Amino acid sequence: MDEHSNILNAKSTGQTAKAAAENWAYEQLRRRQTKSFVNMEAKEVVDGAIREGKIEPSKREFWEKKFRENPISVKEIIRNLPVGFQFGKDETEISFGEYARDWWIWGKCEYIKRKLARHKSVSPGYADAMRSYLNHHILPYFKDKGLHQITTAMVEDWLFSLTKKTGRTGANLSATTANYCLTALRIMFNEAVKRGYLKVNSVLSIEPLGESPKTKGILTIDEVRNLFRDDGIEETWNGELPFFTINLLAASTGMRMGECLALKVGKVFKEHLSVHHSWSRRYGLKEPKSSSYRNIPIPRKTSAYLHELIRMSPYQEPEDLVFFGENNSIPIYQKIVLKHLYMAFERIGISSEERKTEHNLPQLEALLQYLFQGTYTRFKIAEIDRTPNGRDDRPLHTLFYRGFQGCDGNTGGILRLRLPSNKKAIFVSIVKDKIRKIVSYFKEGRRALKKKRSEEMAKDEKITSFL
Repeated sequence: MDEHSNILNAKSTGQTAKAAAENWAYEQLRRRQTKSFVNMEAKEVVDGAIREGKIEPSKREFWEKKFRENPISVKEIIRNLPVGFQFGKDETEISFGEYARDWWIWGKCEYIKRKLARHKSVSPGYADAMRSYLNHHILPYFKDKGLHQITTAMVEDWLFSLTKKTGRTGANLSATTANYCLTALRIMFNEAVKRGYLKVNSVLSIEPLGESPKTKGILTIDEVRNLFRDDGIEETWNGELPFFTINLLAASTGMRMGECLALKVGKVFKEHLSVHHSWSRRYGLKEPKSSSYRNIPIPRKTSAYLHELIRMSPYQEPEDLVFFGENNSIPIYQKIVLKHLYMAFERIGISSEERKTEHNLPQLEALLQYLFQGTYTRFKIAEIDRTPNGRDDRPLHTLFYRGFQGCDGNTGGILRLRLPSNKKAIFVSIVKDKIRKIVSYFKEGRRALKKKRSEEMAKDEKITSFL
């Protein structure tokens, strides 16, 4: 009798000894029972996948047979299929469009779910950007092609064609955008290999395009003084204290604009502030980029204006935003902040053309820390490239410059010069000479300060001796 209760025909054991015949019969029963269990499990697994919309009903026989051949791997494939994928085809028939259906969609993308389960940093904004690259630049080219049919040569041709494609601004796409698209595609193909959909990643050997970022400089010391003069708030910033303060904060601390907008009243202290959030226009408050929670020392001038702004605010609870907009939980719009900055530039004599090609406000930190807080006692030029002895092998954009001495004589502060990792070489080549001039300026100021203190000490000694 078989697994379906059908009576089978008699069959000779081919054995002459009784014991051997019994062993043969037991082995046949064991094999038949095992096969019966596998058949039952295959039916249950495939039925469940059909109910969930993962397998086309017409492909039931294909998948049951495949399950009997390799139940473990097929179970894994079916379990990880997105709902509605209709994976009722041989893997070699899958189109890239079918494979990409739920990719980079927050809450649906299995790759993102696995990254988050491993406590890797993936933000909704990053997922949105990658999905945008997929929708606008990848799917139009590869959507109807079979996943296994996409070759290295096809990907290479596609990558170079992107730089000839017109973007939303009317200009051709930059090499940077093309490389972001390549990154998104490479990740997708890596996962296709991991999940068993492909044997080889045809994108792996593709090299990114060379990028030519725009050259940007920094403001001169005089321009910084004019931009953030105490008596220039009315004239330069049209009396808008919030916009003056938020730009001063960004320039003097190196904070990202999203972090400035998300700053809460309870995170502002006399000599420092705590970065715990960033603001996304779409998702609201979120963690800082790369989970970079930190405390940042702030210059006395920045601290004074922050506390003055809080004192004047109708919202003074610890969870209220410092730079509030519509209410205490929604900040002012970033575009308005930049608009006021650009108008301030024009009022101090920096035209829009100069602004686009020569100035970069986030790199003002070195200048502003000096102008608003004190004098630097040590500032090694060699640290811009690497330390001379080669012991400091940290990336350039994370180097810290120590040896700060404030006007009150206390030491131990830190100057952090945040450099974009993709613009390090260009920034260094532009800034190196200016940094040397700044250091020279620091040293002159320090000598003048020492001379003044020496004169005061000599005067005190005369008075003491007279008494």
